[in-house]
Amino acid sequence: MKKSLVVASLLIMVSISANAAKIGDMTVGLEFGALNSNYTGTLVTGGNSVDSKQDHDTTFEAIKIGKYFDFGRVSATVGIGNKKDNTTQQYYAIGYDYIFYSESKLTPFIGGTIAYTTVDADNYGIFEGTSMNYTGFNYGVDAGVIYAITKDIDFEIGARYLLSNVSSNEVTNTVSGTTYKFSGETNNVKQFYIGANYNF
Repeated sequence: MKKSLVVASLLIMVSISANAAKIGDMTVGLEFGALNSNYTGTLVTGGNSVDSKQDHDTTFEAIKIGKYFDFGRVSATVGIGNKKDNTTQQYYAIGYDYIFYSESKLTPFIGGTIAYTTVDADNYGIFEGTSMNYTGFNYGVDAGVIYAITKDIDFEIGARYLLSNVSSNEVTNTVSGTTYKFSGETNNVKQFYIGANYNF
């Protein structure tokens, strides 16, 4: 009898620890990762226009708060892209993830995100001394897995692919009598991240 009770208790403990994210839980988490933005710059001079595509790579940190429902996880996120090449960015996102609930410690998810994004860039070269401000929305899909470390703490790894309508103001500069104009727009954003969540 005692042996049966011990076995039953262990099974209950394993079940509790294996399913960290429970329906009804609130969650607060931190994310750290790599951020890639692909954008198109348009240079206009003398009536001619030239487009060039470039990638901007940096790292980011974010804080996320959300809640688990029977239909999935709803969350809000604030993130900062670290300064690189005189460029910084911030984003404010809401997201939904469908959670594949199970008794396993490893729980996959798939979902969608929409984020209002601002980017500030100090220019160089012929536009040195000017700055650009990009604003707009990124939107797309995400997927990943959550690993239950304890019944209250999760480890999360995931990726996002976002399309973008983030665009900048136009800057103008005149050099040796020639007027140059430049503007930019973001085509897509990719994020790869790891994170830790506390559920309560």
